[in-house]
Amino acid sequence: MKFLLITIFMGMLMMENTYAEKKINVYVPRKSDSVKRFAAEELAKHLRLITGQQIFVNATGESKTGDDINFFVGMRPAGEDRALKSEEARYLIRDSGTVYLYGDDEVRSRGKDDAEEIADWRYTRTGTLSAVYNFLENELGVHWIEPGDKGIIYREMKKLELKPSGIFSWVPKFQQRHIRLGGWKMKFIDSKKESIPSEFIPAEKEVDEKNFENAVWYRRMRLGRGLLLDYRHAFTEWWDEYGKSNPEYFGLNEQGKRGPPVSKNKKGELKARFKMCVSNPGLIKEIVRKWQKNLKVTNLKDAHIINACENDGTPGFCRCEKCMALDTRIEGENFYAHLTDRYIYFWNEIIKEAVKYDKDAKVVAYAYSYYYYPPRREKVLPGVILGFVPPLLINLNEYFSVWEKAGVKEMFLRPNQLAISTAVTAGTERLVFNDFIIALKHGAVATDYDCGFGFWNSSGMLYYILAKAHTDPGKTFEYWEDEYCSLFGEASSYIKEYYSMWREIFEKRNVPLIMEKYKEKIRMDDTDTRYIMLNDIERYYNEKDFEKGAEILNKAFKCNVSKNQKENIEKLITGNEHARLTVAFLKEVNCIDEKNVMEENKEKALEAAGKLLDFRRENKNKINMSWPVLFGYVEFLYWKKIEKLRKTTEEKK
Repeated sequence: MKFLLITIFMGMLMMENTYAEKKINVYVPRKSDSVKRFAAEELAKHLRLITGQQIFVNATGESKTGDDINFFVGMRPAGEDRALKSEEARYLIRDSGTVYLYGDDEVRSRGKDDAEEIADWRYTRTGTLSAVYNFLENELGVHWIEPGDKGIIYREMKKLELKPSGIFSWVPKFQQRHIRLGGWKMKFIDSKKESIPSEFIPAEKEVDEKNFENAVWYRRMRLGRGLLLDYRHAFTEWWDEYGKSNPEYFGLNEQGKRGPPVSKNKKGELKARFKMCVSNPGLIKEIVRKWQKNLKVTNLKDAHIINACENDGTPGFCRCEKCMALDTRIEGENFYAHLTDRYIYFWNEIIKEAVKYDKDAKVVAYAYSYYYYPPRREKVLPGVILGFVPPLLINLNEYFSVWEKAGVKEMFLRPNQLAISTAVTAGTERLVFNDFIIALKHGAVATDYDCGFGFWNSSGMLYYILAKAHTDPGKTFEYWEDEYCSLFGEASSYIKEYYSMWREIFEKRNVPLIMEKYKEKIRMDDTDTRYIMLNDIERYYNEKDFEKGAEILNKAFKCNVSKNQKENIEKLITGNEHARLTVAFLKEVNCIDEKNVMEENKEKALEAAGKLLDFRRENKNKINMSWPVLFGYVEFLYWKKIEKLRKTTEEKK
């Protein structure tokens, strides 16, 4: 009996060892597009991390069987021929050693390599890639806390434990799911070099690497698009094309002239900021004519959409009699207080002209700027799709309800809500999430979040929760909050306490202070919100906030966590100290705005700037922060004051 038990035990052990030693193969069809090839490489990469095995991608047109564990990427199991929905992702675990991963893919524009095509969120659909990420997350517990390899959270497995399943299918709720993850653009960096310390100016290679890491994280979170909405500022190049032949197309500006305002600006920024004469019937006909020409050339379904988004910025709104007559201005009201009705008229006239040629025509425009408020007279016609740019601190449910009464049937969400982010942890995660859910309930078909600055150390949770909400909007904020914090292992409760602290500070202390400031403004804007806080920083944050944050994170650091988790906690500790020094710096710089400022204040400002710069230099690679954007955009004016102060001090010496 004893011998029999030993024999059985040894047999089981041999079976387990055999299973553990099973070779893992990743197959992709011989003729594959960039989506399938990249999906196979991503799968192999993650399986290598998890198992420690050497795993390679094999191009084959045949299904393999046998004792190996085989993954077939971009290939369907026999007999599975159901049509795929746009961007749909599916996977099937047929037995403990056979997995199929496939989906709806399309590569509409060709890049120089697979990476460039995958990064092209506008023209590439990545269903197969989403199938891989869904599999890794659902079946193997992989998560992606931030861009780059260090952002991959996984647990090592001696053997893959795969349970046979039916076909898993994921279809996105939004036809476009987009978060603009800026911060690493060479064009921007080149334009701001004078404002960025030399050691924080990255080489072009590093910028390319960061850009690609962001694009891959974007895909890992299943962001993308199945519908091509053509928007952005539509008329930025019209002056060059029509300025001489048709000046009547352009707004009568403050100087009484058509076209760009007169300016000493040598870089030509205002050239793209002029506005159109929206009451002009000739302009409307020319917009439709150009669109018709494009429709014939492209012959694409997406070309049925006409971009009619007004150029950005304040200068140049048309002041001709006909445009002014379209306004519903209340007596004594500022010119900029309400320009919505003229633009609703404009977009309505375009759709009325367009449907003469194409019954499926759509006009896309922004409800934005000084035409952000709902119209007082006009009604939005069917076929006009509005992209709403609502600030974070409004009653969004009420706002959408009023617009719906004004006739809006189709809309998408294009907020600048991420623009509030600075070096300090934002605390806006729940507010942003709630607005996202409200937009979904009001029928939003797409999203486009602007101003994701790449401040992962202070806004990482915000980016993560917002992206995951797009993946599965049926789950609550608390669910995603718990998932994010769980990535820190046994320290999760402390990480949750840390972020909850900043959220409470923002929602209970800072929001009332911000709203008090907005009483002085015509409209609310999230970029203004950032500067409202920065310019009066001591009202919003104090030393005790950062002391409490450090206390919580030090407890987290002492927990029994993995090396990777400890590194992520250490980044938060460093980031908390960085935020403290940043607030101290801003506080001192704000003091030197006053007239007849004392020498003591100047010295304090220079000292605070020195301490912050030294800390940033020492920890540049420990904090995941887009330094060019922080120096060259968010804090630009403050460092400009410091530079001026330094020069003045040196001249006196």
